[in-house]
Amino acid sequence: MAVRLFERSPLLLITGLTAVCTGCRPVPTTHRFVAPREQVYAKIDRIALTPVTLGEGAEVPEAVLLELDSLIAAKVQDAGFETVPAVVHAEIWARIVEELGGLYSPYTGVFDEERFRTAVEQLRNELREEFNPDALLYPEIQVVEAEADYSQAKWDGASQSVGGSVGGVFYALSLSVAIEDMDGAGLYIGRGGLELLERWDRMARDYVSLPDSSLFVDKARIVNAVDLALGPIVELRPKTQPEYR
Repeated sequence: MAVRLFERSPLLLITGLTAVCTGCRPVPTTHRFVAPREQVYAKIDRIALTPVTLGEGAEVPEAVLLELDSLIAAKVQDAGFETVPAVVHAEIWARIVEELGGLYSPYTGVFDEERFRTAVEQLRNELREEFNPDALLYPEIQVVEAEADYSQAKWDGASQSVGGSVGGVFYALSLSVAIEDMDGAGLYIGRGGLELLERWDRMARDYVSLPDSSLFVDKARIVNAVDLALGPIVELRPKTQPEYR
């Protein structure tokens, strides 16, 4: 499966919402305003979008990632926020990382956290100077666990058949969103269930991975994941707030 790979997601730096991999445990689900909701709405008019990244263990076709980029932009704009396109962030980030000589030590091959933080700070400063956004929106696809009960797995607002009347825990994908202000303070986090990665094989009486060909076929699931992840911040925005500066 073709995937979009990134050096390291800023979500790890901002919120600690690390993805899980096979054998790992998931981070807590839910949506919440990290700062008081009224303060968030008062602070944000223009949001700099970033491309959807992949958490550890997540593999998603490029076409699906591009579709998610587009849906997120439309959802945010429909709520009355101005946006800086995700492609702008991607281009600036790639240039900064190249100028810094990459994010891994040339001697040890170890990821350089200090260099990563320097790159993020340079990115924020350049976005401020050129586009003056109030916040950054970071979306990421994460591998999570979905609890199943009587044939349906439920996670992060989504549900899907597991292929049999069985309880247990199945691996799935969710869209995670974090919004921070330009000083790096968290404002909002949310997740929406996207796609189940496993089903129950009644003959083998075991979990089996779903084939790539069966994933991301239901476009309604992709739309629903965006709605779930962003719903609270876009649907609860006060209607009386001016849409633009």
